[in-house]
Amino acid sequence: MSKKTNKRTACFRYFEVLEISKDANENEVAGRFDLRHWLKVVDERGNNNRSVELLGDHAKLETFYPSTVDDKYWHLKFSRLREYNVPTKSYTDSRESRDIEMEDDEFIGEHAYAIYNVNSNVLMLQYNRNSFTQIGVIKYINEIWKKRNGKTIDLRPVMRGVADLAHMTKQGTDYRRIVIRFADMNDAERLDKELGLKGVVEGLGEFDAPFVEISIGMGRKQGSMNRSRAKELLKRIAGNKDMMEKAEVKIIHDEIGDVLDLVADKVMCDYISFVVEPRMSLGGEFFEREMLQRFRDKNTEILAKLKRS
Repeated sequence: MSKKTNKRTACFRYFEVLEISKDANENEVAGRFDLRHWLKVVDERGNNNRSVELLGDHAKLETFYPSTVDDKYWHLKFSRLREYNVPTKSYTDSRESRDIEMEDDEFIGEHAYAIYNVNSNVLMLQYNRNSFTQIGVIKYINEIWKKRNGKTIDLRPVMRGVADLAHMTKQGTDYRRIVIRFADMNDAERLDKELGLKGVVEGLGEFDAPFVEISIGMGRKQGSMNRSRAKELLKRIAGNKDMMEKAEVKIIHDEIGDVLDLVADKVMCDYISFVVEPRMSLGGEFFEREMLQRFRDKNTEILAKLKRS
């Protein structure tokens, strides 16, 4: 049997760690929070008392420790421990599939990896569709914290702002996907004219549907769509933002993928591609190495966004 690999792309999002309290008028007041105070509480609970019931499963902070490369960064691994919807073990021959047998204290582990910067109080978080998202992580953090000093802890997204056209049209950029959603279909002819789409929008207008979204992409094919045509469309979109509800482009530049929006303020994030070997999970060492490098590269931009907000 030939050996196959599976290429995946992981998304990494950035969140400012805040403590939330209320003033005399019951208005929320947010302030920066050093997550190490929470980690101290976790540590005091001991290894056998970190798991809590959460959202129908169990949640646990499996590991946390400072980076050996740069000690102002801490590595964390949040685990979702599933005992339901467990996959089966199957075969290519005539044998029937069978359940994976687990002991009472065994679960299917789904991990969300994070790195915390103690100077900026920013958490970089990677999660997948089966692990806890930032909502689950927030709930777990507060379940452990238990409103100490009358305060809760929140993860507030670091917003990147509307994408810069010059950044999206750099020389050598690959354009993987462009998605456009229109704000008003009443003048489809004008939309076609301004965007240079030659009757595409007007033709879709014949469906009398108030919601129209166009996606142009490369799918699984490598490389880039026509660069000059993609740049032209992006420039036209940038000049007619009032006509769009959404205008998103996925690009790859210098082997770094990114998804940008010309219209809306989006959560700051990074995309890293990797290859998973058959029957192997992607180890935490990969995330530690790649996330830390990207976080350090992004630090100046993050600090600028925090100062602006």
